[in-house]
Amino acid sequence: MKFRVAGFVVILICATAALVWWLNPTADPAPAPDKATAPSPAPAAAKLAAITPPAPKPAGIVPPKVAPVTQVAAPVATPAPVAAKKADSQANLETAIPDLSNLLQSGDLVTAFENYTLPDDLAQIPPERVVEVEDQLRALVTNPQIQPRLQLISQMLDTFKGQTPTYNETGDRATYQLPGIGTGAATFSFQKVGDHWYISQNGMNQMSRVLGM
Repeated sequence: MKFRVAGFVVILICATAALVWWLNPTADPAPAPDKATAPSPAPAAAKLAAITPPAPKPAGIVPPKVAPVTQVAAPVATPAPVAAKKADSQANLETAIPDLSNLLQSGDLVTAFENYTLPDDLAQIPPERVVEVEDQLRALVTNPQIQPRLQLISQMLDTFKGQTPTYNETGDRATYQLPGIGTGAATFSFQKVGDHWYISQNGMNQMSRVLGM
């Protein structure tokens, strides 16, 4: 009898609890008994990541280095070698006299006039007169009678090579002997001005006498 009453009481309690849950569905269900849950196995990718160091992130794509373009300068034309300056023939009498002789033999009276006239005498001649004198000298060379006279003066100058001139006290005037030349003074002089030798007034007179000027 007691067992039946106890069973009835249990059924009544369970029925009451079910009725309450049905009337209030928001009520939390009775907590389920705790069960020891085994940890879920980690995914294979997670395990691989745990033992494999992360790969470095790819760096940004860097374009290959290109060597800078070097501008090649256009080849510079090599200047033609400058011809050695002609030796200054008027620096001494040993070269001045042969130079003057060659100018006369070649008939280049204009160059002989410009190079061997004393600078002071040349400066006193008006420019227009210089042009007239040079024109006269060019015309003079074309005269057949002048050629033998130019040769005579050239030969006279050649005789100076074997002579020792007489110098004045300052050493800027050298005088050579001219035996058998005309009826004037038998001397021919050169005058030094600065570092150059020129025909002195005496020498110009001798040349004019031979040329018939």
